[in-house]
Amino acid sequence: MADVTYRYKPTFRTAQGVGSFISFVGWLGIAGAGIVMLATVSNVRGSFGLDDLMGLMSGVGLAMGGILTVAAGQLTRAMAAAADSEAETLALTQTLHHAENSYQEMRL
Repeated sequence: MADVTYRYKPTFRTAQGVGSFISFVGWLGIAGAGIVMLATVSNVRGSFGLDDLMGLMSGVGLAMGGILTVAAGQLTRAMAAAADSEAETLALTQTLHHAENSYQEMRL
């Protein structure tokens, strides 16, 4: 009787790490946007002028870029997880096929 064991080592760890790093950079951008907007609002003296509006718009733009960067990192991790799951399913299917063949050989 053949020894049938299920072996699978997770792959795509580098892609998972890159996705996490991309998300981290995005969160830094969002935090930076918050700081820019708070600094702009705290520096308003008297009426709200064009310079203040430009500061707030810079913060909003940075926040939007940060959100998109976080989303890109999450998509990278999701694609790596899907590929890893697919590879694990293939390994399990091959193991089951090997086990079935071993069983058929034993019956003969």
